[in-house]
Amino acid sequence: MLGGTDPEEPVWSWAGDNRAVFWLRLEALEAGVHRWDAQGALGTPESTDGALAVDGIDPTIRWFLPVRRLRSTLPARSETYRFDQTDGPGTWSIQFDDGAVLAGTGSTDAHVVSSGTASEILLYLWHRVPASALSVTGDIEVLDRFDRLLPPL
Repeated sequence: MLGGTDPEEPVWSWAGDNRAVFWLRLEALEAGVHRWDAQGALGTPESTDGALAVDGIDPTIRWFLPVRRLRSTLPARSETYRFDQTDGPGTWSIQFDDGAVLAGTGSTDAHVVSSGTASEILLYLWHRVPASALSVTGDIEVLDRFDRLLPPL
């Protein structure tokens, strides 16, 4: 369907990136996560490909977490979360302020820092693995609020 499409071709999207590459990235990300689901249903799933996971973390934070935040009535307390990649240089931060989910590329003053492979971070953000899959430093109670601030779709 998209195989011969120019990645820069203008298309509609709900996320603001109105190029065909938006859909190419989204389909690859969804296929990777759902492959993990299918393998898990049959036994032990393999990690998501590292490059795919890295490419999927930022869009997950920017596109999906704000939508999930709308589903929660839990008030934010300006919590800041940082996710550090252990199998590469990636660092992502998320801050909750009023109703907004503010994405960044890292913060040294996070309330809680969770570290793991890119696959583990992506799968945690998609509610596929628990927080215990990550190494956590900082205020664990703040991390416990993460899932309540961002209920699954």
